[in-house]
Amino acid sequence: MPAALIEPLFITNPVEEQIIIKEENIVKVAEGVVNGILKFFLDKSLYHLL
Repeated sequence: MPAALIEPLFITNPVEEQIIIKEENIVKVAEGVVNGILKFFLDKSLYHLL
């Protein structure tokens, strides 16, 4: 099964840790990942990247 590891922020970085501890920011990151995946698979012009 295909998989991808996405590390949008690093908790070892104090500034990024403060961003990701807020639930609203976790939701924003998750939505961005989902939207990017959907765009990739729905935009047939990107199929050459597979």
